[in-house]
Parts: sequence; structure tokens; C-alpha cells
Amino acid sequence: MTGLITELRRRNVFRVAIAYLVFSWLLLQVTDILLPIFEAPLWVQRVLVLLLGLGFVAAIIFSWVYELTPEGLKRESEVDHQESITGDTAKKLDIIVIILIVIALPLSFVGRDALDVGNTPPDPASDKAGTSEVSIAVLPFLDLSADEDQGYFALGMSEELLNALANVPGLSVASRTSAFAFEGSDLGAGPIGEALGVNHVLEGSIRKAGDRLRITAQLIDVDSDRHLWSQTYDRRLEDVFAIQDEITTAIVEALREPLGITDVAAAVQLPAGTDNMNAYELFLEGREHFIQRDLTRSIALLERVVELDPGFARGWVLLSAAYALAPGWISEDRPWFELANATLDHAEELDPQSSMLHATRGLVLNTLTQSPETWPDARAHFERALELDPRNASAHLWYGIYWAQAGFFERAWKHFAACLDSDPSYFNCRRHHAVSLLAAGRRDEGLAIMETVMRENQFTPNAPFVATAYLEAGNEAMALYMINDLLGVMDIEAPGWIHLVKDPAADPLRRELLAKQLREKMEHASYGVTLPANQLLVTIHRPQDLQLGDLDFLWPMMHFKAYRDSGRFADDTRKTGIAYLWDEIGPPPFCERRGDSYHCEPPGTN
Repeated sequence: MTGLITELRRRNVFRVAIAYLVFSWLLLQVTDILLPIFEAPLWVQRVLVLLLGLGFVAAIIFSWVYELTPEGLKRESEVDHQESITGDTAKKLDIIVIILIVIALPLSFVGRDALDVGNTPPDPASDKAGTSEVSIAVLPFLDLSADEDQGYFALGMSEELLNALANVPGLSVASRTSAFAFEGSDLGAGPIGEALGVNHVLEGSIRKAGDRLRITAQLIDVDSDRHLWSQTYDRRLEDVFAIQDEITTAIVEALREPLGITDVAAAVQLPAGTDNMNAYELFLEGREHFIQRDLTRSIALLERVVELDPGFARGWVLLSAAYALAPGWISEDRPWFELANATLDHAEELDPQSSMLHATRGLVLNTLTQSPETWPDARAHFERALELDPRNASAHLWYGIYWAQAGFFERAWKHFAACLDSDPSYFNCRRHHAVSLLAAGRRDEGLAIMETVMRENQFTPNAPFVATAYLEAGNEAMALYMINDLLGVMDIEAPGWIHLVKDPAADPLRRELLAKQLREKMEHASYGVTLPANQLLVTIHRPQDLQLGDLDFLWPMMHFKAYRDSGRFADDTRKTGIAYLWDEIGPPPFCERRGDSYHCEPPGTN
């Protein structure tokens, strides 16, 4: 073994390996900066990494077999060891490695983000950096409790303060998604503030023991990195609402002059909505589970919340939103429409001016309604929600989906943009924006945005349609990357699926067998199975096998042509309620009325 290592050193194999790795590192740094500038797709970088890996093996073998001599490259076995110049070659390799490291190190600090002018949509928060606007980010408070079991309470406290500050006139507040992304970060307030494009940061901690509570909060000026205000509160748990009010008031007082506020008390609005601490703590935990879309746990907690305090309006509204979203996230079979409507009715009695209440009412009418004639009524509730709170990101998202489902993509994109303006890191807004662009035939734009989603390692439930868009673009490798896992779960061979997608007339027997297999998988299956299975049926041109309700806003896409040309389409636009909206306001530009039904030919589908 010692002899082998000695020989590896003599032949400079180790030095070649190090030089190759440093060169690869430098090359990846450069391409990470340049590829987005030329709008190169995501797979290019992956292919480069694969090639460099193969090249590494080749370089090791080459350095073992060949030796550099004054006459050029020769096989090592042909070189007299007395005439070998491997020592000189070693010195040259050392110099090369040093030069490569000197070049690569600055690039690693510059990073791609500093020069990224590619496909990533601009982050609205970044536009605020360096402006005179008064802005703040509320970072998630740390849980310093002995058992570290108050994480939900700490996050909930942070969000309560964020929501209160968001209502202060003239104060721009970074979204929860953006600010909470720095949970557990080792970065200081200054770098975080700069990353979020704000000039102030609120951070703090919570220590809870029994009914005693210690909360520490501090307001930091990002530009000067100095504390404008800090305070520690040692109180009973029942005083938490007073503490929230005091913190918010202190922040507004500290920023009174740049905000131009004369009446601080009038600017601070923090309605707790309950004086039942058990209900409030469960509400905070239930809200976190709702945000994470763990709806089974969220619903259980929120049902307990409204049982403990039937007068807690925010609890009822959030519970109704969880009921409305449940069919798309959990397989449990309950009367979701009746439950959502009943809780909304109760919440409206308590707080008819809740923006989230009207947004959820619109969602229920849009997705759960059992009377398709009422589908157009959702529009009035979405409008009212945004009138009450123009920055309600959920309302913008759901309203954008509503318009996209109806084929009015320009309207949808305005709401997705407004959603991202309110909450730049809202994954669903970016995903739905990308998929709606694909549905509208703007494939390159849609795939570009979808790749920004995938760079964040975010899963898209629309994988079959995104994969098909890649196939239409001639990128079979990326299509397989998108859909490989799903095809594996469905027991579908990738080459067979690609063959059926590319040629609607090909292999009718295989198409029939695959459709039968997908239909069987959808019987008594959860939504997580029926949605992708339904989408796969569309991609292989089997509209007669579709399950109504899972089509989302993708019907204008090219591979829906067989569906749009079938008798199913006219029936389904009535059953879903879309046609009733078209009856009221007219169809989208690429559709026309023919008797009692509509015929649609989106651009680029002929």
C-alpha cells in the first residue's frame, strides 16, 4: 500500500486530481454567474457537473498512464526514470493550483446572486433597499424556554406583531414568508435587513414557564447597526396582549418622526379577538400548521379553539379557510362545503369586515360550491376582500387562480404579481404564475419562472404538464427530470409515456391499457394521487377518462385540444361554473359562444 501511494505521488496523480478539482470549482463559479445571463435552462448546469465528474475519472487515469516529457506526452512505461521530469511537472502543477485558487476565491464571494440578471423575477423587496421609505422586518422570535417547546407560540407572537405593524400608515413591512426564511440564521440584523430590503429589523425572544412569560424585543437600525429601542417584559401569560400592544407602540414611537405620525395610539391597532389564553395559544399553533398545510392537525386545533371561545372571530375564519382547502390536501371525507359555509356564517356575525373572511368565501364558492350557478358570485367576495385589505396575499392568489381557471390570464397575472409584491417568497403565487403562463401558451416564460421555483427545491404538483411543456420545447432530458418520480409511483415506463405524448395516434392499445391503469389508481384514492393521475390522462390524450374538478386552469394548454374538442368540455364548463361566468361577462378572447356552449381555440393550438 505504501508503495502504491509513493508511486501515485511520483506520477503526480494527487496533484492532477487537486488541480482538476480546483479548475472544476472555478468553472462552476463562472457558469453559475454566466448561465442565467444567457437564460440557459437549469439542466445545462447539471449536465456540466456530470461531465466534470466523468472528466475527473479520465484525468486520474490519464495522469497514471501518461507522463509529460521534454519530447511531449509519453506512456509512463516508455519513460526512463533517470530522465523523468515529474519533479518539475509537480512544481508547475502547484503554481497552476495557486493561480486557480486566487481566481476562484473572489468569484465565490461575489456569487451568482450579485450578477443574476437571468430569468429570476425581480424581488419586490429588493427594490426597497436604499430608499428613504420607512420599512421593517419582524424576525421570528427565539424560543428560549427550558424545554424549547414554545416554538409555535414564539412564531405566533412574531406574526401578531408583524400584522399589527403592517397596519401602521407609511410603514412598509417585509412579508412573513420572506422574514421567517431567516429563522435560525447566524446572520446579524444588518445583513438580514439588507437582504430583505428594509432599514429596520425587530428581533426578540420568548421564555415561557407555566403562566410566567419573559419577552425581550429590540428594534435595530440596519444602516447604523444600532439599537433604537429594546425592552424586556416579565409578566403573566394573560398579559401577552398588553405586551404586544406595548411593543408595537414603542416601535411606532421610535419611528414617529420619519413616519410623520402625530397620534401613535391611533396608528396602533392590535385586536386580540379573545381573552381566553388557552384558545389563543391553540390558535397560534393551528395557524402555523395551516401555513405549513398540515390541515389535519390545523383543523383539529382550530375546532378546539372555537369550542373554547365561540366568540373568537379570527379562529372561525381560519377554520373555515382550512375546511375550504382540505379537499385538495387531505383524503379524509367530510362535508367540507357545509362545514366551510357554516363557520363562515358564524364568523361573519362576529366580524363582517374581515378581509380573510371574504377571501375564504370566494374560495369556497370557487372550489367547493355545489351549485355551479353561484360560481360567478365568488368574484364579488374576492373584490370585497381586496377592498378591505389590498395587500391580502391569499386573496390575490385565490383571485388570480379564479381568473386563470376562467381563461382570463391577463387578469390572473395582475393578481399573481400583486401577491408577490405583498409576499415575494410566496411559493404558490410563483408556481401558479408559471403554470398559468404555460396554460396561456407562453411556454418559455412559464418554464423560466418554473425553473426559479425548482432552484429553491420546491415541488410542483403540476409535474405532468410542466414535463409536457419541456417535451414540446424539445427538452426530453428536463421532461424526464420533472416527471421521473411520478412515473415510478404510477408504475409507468418513461419511454412509453413520452411516445404517447408525442404522437396522439400512436399505439392505441398501450394508450388504452395505461388509461385503464390510471383510472384504477384513482378509484378511492387521495387527492394526491387523483390529481397527477388525472393530469397524466390529459397528456396521453384521454379526455373521456378525466375526473371533473382536477383540471385547474390548464384546459387551454396544447395537449388539452382533444378535451376541448370533445363533448365533455361544454358539459364541464357548466358543471364547474365557468360557463356561467362567461354568460355574465363574456368568454375570454380565444373562445366564442355557439348556442348554449362555448368553443375555445387558444393561440398556438391549431
